[in-house]
Amino acid sequence: MRALVVLTASLVASPAFAGGVGVIGTGGMMTEPVYFYDKSNQFAQCRDTQLVANYGTGVEFVLGDRDDKIEGVFRGYWNQVAPEKMPSGTTGSCQVASDNVVSAPRTEARNVGVGTFGVQWGIFGKPDKWQVGLVSSLGTGFLTSDRTEYLLAQGGPFATLRFGHDFEGYVELDADAHFRKEWTFGGSGQLGVRYLFD
Repeated sequence: MRALVVLTASLVASPAFAGGVGVIGTGGMMTEPVYFYDKSNQFAQCRDTQLVANYGTGVEFVLGDRDDKIEGVFRGYWNQVAPEKMPSGTTGSCQVASDNVVSAPRTEARNVGVGTFGVQWGIFGKPDKWQVGLVSSLGTGFLTSDRTEYLLAQGGPFATLRFGHDFEGYVELDADAHFRKEWTFGGSGQLGVRYLFD
């Protein structure tokens, strides 16, 4: 009899939907290795680590009740990475005269489709007013035109401010780590608005 009651309740009960949808803007800086060669020394390889800007925009989906301090966050966004610069020839242990530098840096902006899944932990404040906490996420730059896909890990503080019952603005600052053949590091910021429903 108990099984029949549970089965009937599960068929009659309406599904619960809680979460939100939003738009985000993102920007930051990442390190990128740019290799060059010394034509005066049998084309010995050198490496220039450059700090390259990126920015983008996209959408996000929030999973969890609007009053929960812990929520899941999925983001999908387009990210544009600025061009690299021609190495100067004087970096690290390499001291190469500029007319002996042979390199082919990426001279055009690179577009990447990025997807991340993460968890947002509220620590201070109340979700229905404002809160400050930490967020961490894992994802990938999975859509590239030049086969330079990478893994992405992010984490840092965030703050939210609720406008009325349904809308929330937020800002987030992250430390970023990319992995594609090697680890590279940087930082980024996110700014966005969410529409919450439950």
